Amino acid sequence: EIFYPGASANACCMVFNLGIPHKISDTPTFFGFYKDDGFEKRKNLGRIDKKGKWHKIEGIWLELYNKRMAKPGLSAVAKVNEVDEWLCESFMETDYSRLSEQNFKRTLQNYFAYLVSNGYNFYERLHHNKKLEIPQLDIANWKEFVVGSIFDCCTTETMIETTQGDSPYVTRSALNNGVSGFVSDGGYELNAENCITIGAEGAVAFYQSHPFVAGVKIYTLRNHNMNPLIAIFLCTVLNQESYKYSYGRARILDKIKNETIKLPAAINNRGEYQPDWQYMENYIKTLPYADLI
Repeated sequence: EIFYPGASANACCMVFNLGIPHKISDTPTFFGFYKDDGFEKRKNLGRIDKKGKWHKIEGIWLELYNKRMAKPGLSAVAKVNEVDEWLCESFMETDYSRLSEQNFKRTLQNYFAYLVSNGYNFYERLHHNKKLEIPQLDIANWKEFVVGSIFDCCTTETMIETTQGDSPYVTRSALNNGVSGFVSDGGYELNAENCITIGAEGAVAFYQSHPFVAGVKIYTLRNHNMNPLIAIFLCTVLNQESYKYSYGRARILDKIKNETIKLPAAINNRGEYQPDWQYMENYIKTLPYADLI
């Protein structure tokens, strides 16, 4: 927030030893994702250490830097050259220890809010199900998957000039399921439903249950195993990566394909790990009102 208020630019500080060449082969570079310093904005005071967090945070940051240590969500160490992206976000692992049941509930609730605001009638589907026990998230045993290896990732058919109609218009918004309104397809081919969309600058993953019209720089993730319940699980996990992106570092298609995420996994008949689609569906089924979608 060095440029606060009024600017969305992120500060990137680089430290070099003058007169010492950077040897790619034997010189790993330390990257720190040092954003949350514990300071808070207060009127007429600026940013202050109101809750006394800075001393502890400073100690952690300095230890990581001095020891050149990689820590999920905070730092990374990598060998880079002149064509690489010299940002911690490119190399840092996401801290999955912060992922909890509440994250999945929030994704489900946001999807419900979008449906209700656009006339979806839940009352016709209300019924009483036996309450299911929510299983523990055994994240330590999840496996890593490259997004492009488990999804068909594509750029959408785009329509910019729109008129009022019935088709969801998905844009780069990070709100309302990415839908900015409802428009006519205007003779353009609609994008098929049952997919996850991500907008470049919005960087948030949403599930689209109906054919939709897309704005510019909207990307889709598809897998034949996907259904609404599995998609809610996947969106929650994919959105753990959103913090790495900003207006200046958009979540474009190539970056999406190369992301590494963690998912529940099962061994297939070839002895290889694959995403455990059934577990994902069963987990979301245990959340309140999930049966309504």
